[in-house]
Amino acid sequence: MKKQLLITTLLIFLTLCKSIFAANEIDIVTYADFSHIRDITVSMNSVYFATTEGIIQYDKFSESWQQPLTGAPGVDYQNIFKLYIDQFDRKLYARTEMSSYEYDILFKSWFYTDNIPELENHSYEVAPSRIMYVPDGYLYTGDGTVQDFNGYVYPINKMIDDGSGMRWLSLWGKGAARASISDIIEFLPYGLLQNRVNKIFYSDGVIVVGGDNIGSTHTGITFFDYDNNEFQYKESGLTFEFPDEDISCFEEDENYLYVGTAGGLFLLDIETLEVKQKITERHGLIDDQLLSLKKVEDKLYIGTENGLQILSGDSDSLSVVFSNQFQNHDIYDFELTDTTLWIASEVGAYQLNLSTNELKKFQDPHKIIFSSAFNIERAGANLFIASQNGMIRLNLKTGVTSPYISNAHGSNFRALAVNDDVAFISTDYGFNLFYLDESGYDNEREFTTSEGLPSQFIYDLLLDGDYLWIGSDQGLSLFYWNDPDRID
Repeated sequence: MKKQLLITTLLIFLTLCKSIFAANEIDIVTYADFSHIRDITVSMNSVYFATTEGIIQYDKFSESWQQPLTGAPGVDYQNIFKLYIDQFDRKLYARTEMSSYEYDILFKSWFYTDNIPELENHSYEVAPSRIMYVPDGYLYTGDGTVQDFNGYVYPINKMIDDGSGMRWLSLWGKGAARASISDIIEFLPYGLLQNRVNKIFYSDGVIVVGGDNIGSTHTGITFFDYDNNEFQYKESGLTFEFPDEDISCFEEDENYLYVGTAGGLFLLDIETLEVKQKITERHGLIDDQLLSLKKVEDKLYIGTENGLQILSGDSDSLSVVFSNQFQNHDIYDFELTDTTLWIASEVGAYQLNLSTNELKKFQDPHKIIFSSAFNIERAGANLFIASQNGMIRLNLKTGVTSPYISNAHGSNFRALAVNDDVAFISTDYGFNLFYLDESGYDNEREFTTSEGLPSQFIYDLLLDGDYLWIGSDQGLSLFYWNDPDRID
């Protein structure tokens, strides 16, 4: 009796420990470049792929991707090299070079284990066939390698037969695929083109991201339909019309998706995504290094590392504006409020009256914005301006300002996302959450890699209701910031 009571008490204690652990971890999932797969394991219902950026899961019966297991705490998911699943999806294990882990489905967490048991599983590894059929634009060489017409080579480094005749493949650098019993290969694209996310842009229900091309085989623009968990791509570097330049900003109208890069401005057809026009210094840009874009009626305001420029109407008229204030200075961001365009720049925040064309520098009574204004966002009647020391909230109706001083420094840039109740601002170690009140003090909560962020280097933030999109050098993350179970 005492032994049974002791066991029951121990189980309750472990459950409480798991609950407390889960409550302190943030609810986050990260989407990244999942094209490099180390291992595959297959159950009756699902296929799990261990990629260099975490585990992704494919449902065999619905023929659709499920949410990746990239936010679950407790395991170094970027270094998983071996996966194990039982036939009926009841147990999932992972192995890194240092340790072994079991996945807890209830708590969505990994826990260390010193033993991975023998699991019943009917799948088995097979070698690629000598003859396989690949999609148009690709070539199968007969030695387990797929090539495309741009010279990229994708070796098949893993092929698992699930016992029904369907084979599941890893093409290193291309990602997941499957092959029918007739050896017809079908690619199963999932994830980002590249890990680095500089800009997150919302367009008609789709998340659009772009970034730097550091260490990426494929580069360009990723379009993420979150509701359907599907990805589409506009790959760069395949043609002279759209080279593999670092992407820094987006804007759109009914005709074009405007893409600001380190090599100029690209106008893509909003429907076909074909490049309709490219504008660089050769065509009149003051600087090819673009930082920000804002469309206002028939004018496109262009922020560069060398000042402010306007592209008018017919996309052929370029003019440099306010060179005395902005020449040789970065233009980081724009925000439109009624008849005023707000400008965040290396030399502070400015108001441009669009009716009178009068430019006026914003005077911060709290001295938080003493040099650069990095970002400007609007929420209802309030405007927020981010700087190194924190941010200012300006009530556009009353003119009242409230300072929010950040305890965590932001040395080079401050990404910003706001609504009526909270504001998020990036720091050198992650980001801070401000619960907005009138004081501006002692109301912030810091989130770093210790709380579950994939990286301390945050380049963009976008609020989406109870969720926050986070762009970093480790991909695109979705954070459930309004989780009632989290302990702050």
